[in-house]
Amino acid sequence: MNVLLIGFILLLLVIIIWMLLKINDQSRQITMMQQPHHVANTDVFHTVSKPILDYGLLPITNAPLAVMPETNRTRINGQDIVIRLNEDPEEETPTTHGADYYETIQRDNHADDTQNVHDSTVIKELKRRYDRLMELNQKALQIPTELEGHMTAEEYADTFCHSMFVELGNYCQSYFDPVTSSEKFNKAHKVIETASKGSIFTGFIDEIREDWILAHVWYRIHSDENTSQKEQLLNALMDQLQDAGKYAIANPITQVIRTIAGLPPTNQPELTTECTTGRIGRYFQTFTLLDADPILQRPIMDEKEYENEAFAKSYKILCKTIDETPGMDLLYHNPDENALSQEDRVRLDEMKESARKAIAKTIQNDYDGIISSDKLDRIIEKCIAGV
Repeated sequence: MNVLLIGFILLLLVIIIWMLLKINDQSRQITMMQQPHHVANTDVFHTVSKPILDYGLLPITNAPLAVMPETNRTRINGQDIVIRLNEDPEEETPTTHGADYYETIQRDNHADDTQNVHDSTVIKELKRRYDRLMELNQKALQIPTELEGHMTAEEYADTFCHSMFVELGNYCQSYFDPVTSSEKFNKAHKVIETASKGSIFTGFIDEIREDWILAHVWYRIHSDENTSQKEQLLNALMDQLQDAGKYAIANPITQVIRTIAGLPPTNQPELTTECTTGRIGRYFQTFTLLDADPILQRPIMDEKEYENEAFAKSYKILCKTIDETPGMDLLYHNPDENALSQEDRVRLDEMKESARKAIAKTIQNDYDGIISSDKLDRIIEKCIAGV
C-alpha cells in the first residue's frame, strides 16, 4: 500500500512539474524571454538552417532598386490647468498666450509611458515606414527571372531572409569582437537570433514576419541610394540591435520550477530582448536622419512628440502672421488690451483670427493620416488656444 502511495505521489509530482514547464514555455513565448545568458555560438551564421535551393541568389549588396493620456496637468504662471482630453477643450481657458503659452505647454507635455512603441501613433508611423520600405525594395520582392518556375514565392522569401541573416550575422561578429566586446556582441546576437525565428508581428494588421522586416532593413542599407552613408547606417543598426538586448532576472515561474526541482533560486540575470514591437521599432530607427529617403529618415515620434512639434509650428505661424502685419507687434504684446482703441482692437482680432486659421490648416494638413481625427482635433484646439 505504501509503495502504491509513494508511486502515486511521484506521478503527481511529475504531472505538476510537466504542467509548470508548459506554462513556463508559453510565458516565454509571450514575453519573448529566451534561454539563460550564454556566449553565443558564432558558428550559427556559417551554417544553413533552411535549405537553400541551388539556383543562385539575387545579388544583395549591389542590386539596383526601383525608385519608387486621458488628462494632462499643465502649470502656467503658478496655476494648475487640467486639459481633459475627453471633454470640450474650449472649457479650458489658457492664462497666457504667445511665446509663454507655447513654451510652457511644450515643456509640460511629455509622455508618462517610456515604452512609447505601443503608442498607436508610433505603430502607424512604423507601418508607414514599412510600406515605404517595401516600395523602395521592390526588386527584392520579385523572384528573379532565372528562378521563376524553380521556387514558390514563399520559398524565395525564406531564401532571401536567410541570405540576409547570414550577411547580418557575419557583420555583427566582425563589428563586435566576441571576446573583447562580449556583452555587446551577445546582446546584438540575441536579437538577431530571436528575429531569425520569424515570429509574426500583428501590429500592422497584416501578419508580417519579423525576419522579413529585418532582412529588408539590411537590404535597404546596402542600396545604391545609401552608398555615401552606408557605414553610418551599419553603425546605427548595430547600436539598435545591442540596445534591443537586455539582461533580466529569471521570471517567477522559472524560480518555482527550480525550487520544485531542488535547485536554489537564482539571481543571475538572463539574456533576453525587448518585445517584438520594441525590436521592430529599433530596426526602423536605424534610418533616422541617415537614409536617403525622406520618409525613412524622419524621426519616429509618439503622439506627445507630435503635439510638441505642432505647438512649435503654431508659434512660428503666429510670429509670421504678426510680422506680416504692420505695427502688429506692439499691439499684440500690449500688456493692457483694454487700453487699445476700437480700430486697433479690430485689427488685433483680425490678425488673431488669421493666425488661428493658418495654424488649423497647417496642422490638419501635416498630421492628417498620422494622428487619428479626434485626437488631431484636440491638438488643433490646443494649438490655436495660444494665439
